[in-house]
Amino acid sequence: MDTIVTTALVGTGQAGNQGITTSTPVDELAAQLSGEPERQLLLAAGAWAMYRRAGSVPVAAPEAPPVAEPETLADGSRRIQQLIETLLYSNDDLLREGLERLRMAGLRLQYHVLPQALQQGAEKKVLRAALVPVLGARGRWLSQLNPAWSWVAQYLTETTDALPADAETIWQEGTQGQRAEILQRLRQSDPAKAREWLTAVWKLEKAEARNDFLATIEMQLSMADELLLEQALDDRSSNVRATAVSLLARLPEAALTRRMQERANAMLSYDHNELIVTLPEQIDQAWERDGITSSRDQNQGERGSWMKTVLAQVPPQHWEERFGLTPSQLLDAAVKTNWALELIEGWSYAAVLHRSAHWIGPLTDWWYGFQPASQLTRAGMEAKAKANFVHRHKEDLLALLPQREAEQKVLQLRENGEDWRSVAAVLPKPWSEEFGQTCLQIMRDYLRSLTKDSDYGYEQVNFLKEMVMALPPACFAAAQQSWEIPPDVKQWVASYWKRELTAFESHIQLRKRVLEEIR
Repeated sequence: MDTIVTTALVGTGQAGNQGITTSTPVDELAAQLSGEPERQLLLAAGAWAMYRRAGSVPVAAPEAPPVAEPETLADGSRRIQQLIETLLYSNDDLLREGLERLRMAGLRLQYHVLPQALQQGAEKKVLRAALVPVLGARGRWLSQLNPAWSWVAQYLTETTDALPADAETIWQEGTQGQRAEILQRLRQSDPAKAREWLTAVWKLEKAEARNDFLATIEMQLSMADELLLEQALDDRSSNVRATAVSLLARLPEAALTRRMQERANAMLSYDHNELIVTLPEQIDQAWERDGITSSRDQNQGERGSWMKTVLAQVPPQHWEERFGLTPSQLLDAAVKTNWALELIEGWSYAAVLHRSAHWIGPLTDWWYGFQPASQLTRAGMEAKAKANFVHRHKEDLLALLPQREAEQKVLQLRENGEDWRSVAAVLPKPWSEEFGQTCLQIMRDYLRSLTKDSDYGYEQVNFLKEMVMALPPACFAAAQQSWEIPPDVKQWVASYWKRELTAFESHIQLRKRVLEEIR
C-alpha cells in the first residue's frame, strides 16, 4: 500500500516522520511542501491524483458489433404502432393478445419501443414467447448489447414451425432453448431422427437439458419411443424420471402401463356389488423406479398415495372393461369405501391424462358437489375434496368438456351457492355470447343490490377483471353500457366501483381496437 494511503488511514500523528513517497515525480514536489503534516498530506494526495489522471492511457475502443440484418417484417401503420405502445403499459393479457395479432399480421415492433419491449421480456417470462416473433432483426441485434436481454437468445431466429436449413448446426451449437425448439420441430417431421439426435447426446447433457429435450417426445409420441423412455426411468434426476413416467403412461401398450395395471388390479376388486380395496404394506425399488415414491403425503396416508399414483397411470376405461360398470357406477361404488378421495382423485388424474372424455362429466359433477349428501360417507369429505383437488385441477377437467356444457356447469354451481367465479375464470376463452351476456347481467344485478352497508366486494372486482379477456366481441357493446350504482351506497365504495368500472371499460375498448385494427 502506498505511503499516502497508509498515512491517511492511520493518521499523521501515528505515522510519525516517515516521508510521503509515491516513487513518482510527485515525491520531488511533495518535498518542497511546508506547514502542518495534515496540509502536506492533502496537497501531496491532490498532486498524486492529478498525476495519475494525466498519465492514464485510454483503453482501446470496443469493437463495433456487426450491423443488424435487414428487416423482413413491416412495422405496420402508425395507428397500429401507437396501439401496441399503449399495450406495453397495459395489462399483460391485453399485451399478449396484441402481440399475437401483430405476429399473425406479419408485422414487427417499431424501433423506438424495442428497449421497453425487451425489458418487459426480461422482467416477465410470460411475455417472452409473444415478444420474440415481433422483435424483428433490429430487436434481436439490440438484445445482444444488454445482458438483461439475453433471454432472446433462447429462441430461434425463425419463428415459423418449419425446420431451418441449419437445424443440425443449431442442435450442436445453439443455446438450450434453441436446441429444445429444434428438437420439437424435428419431432413433427421426422420423429425417428429426433430420437437419434437425443440418444446420441443423452449422457453428455445436464439434467435440466435432458428434461427439456425429453419433454419434446410428447410430439408424435409412439411405441418407438418406449426404449428411450424406459432408459430415462433410471436417470439420476427425479424431474427426468417424472417426465418419462408421464409420457410412458400415454402409451396403452407400454410395459409401464402393463406394470401399473397389474399393480392396480391387485389393489381393486369388485364382488357382490362392492368395490374392495386392498393396499400393499410396502413397495420395492421396482415401484419407485416407475415413479411411485415412498415419501409420505401430508394430506393422505402413504398407502393411499401409492394407490392414487398407480391409478393415475391406468386408462379409466380399463375399469369399465374389468368390472363391467359405467363411470357413474364406479364413482358410486368408490364413495362407499374408506378410500373414496384417493380412488376418485386417481381416476380424475387418469381421465385428464388419457383424455377419457366420457369420464369428465361424472367426475366434474362429483367434485363440484352435485352428488347427493347421503353419498358422503366420511365426515368432512366434501370440504377436503375441494381443498385437495378442485382448486388444483378444475381447469384440466373443464378443458375436456364441450364449451357450452362447461359453462352450464359453472351456472349450476352458482345456483347451488358454490364458488362459481373462480371456476368461470378458468373456462376456455372467449366465452360464448350467451354466457358472456349472463355474466354481465349478474354483475349489473350485483351493483344494483349494493346498499349503504355494502363493502368493496373483492371477488366481484376480480371477476370483472377476468371478463376483460373472456368476453367475446359480441358482448363488447353491452359491456360499455352505463353501469348503475345505487345513490345510498357509501361514498368510498361508490368511488371504488366507479374507478374499477372505468378501468374495465377502458380495457374493453382497448381490446376492441386490438381485434379491429390488427389483422
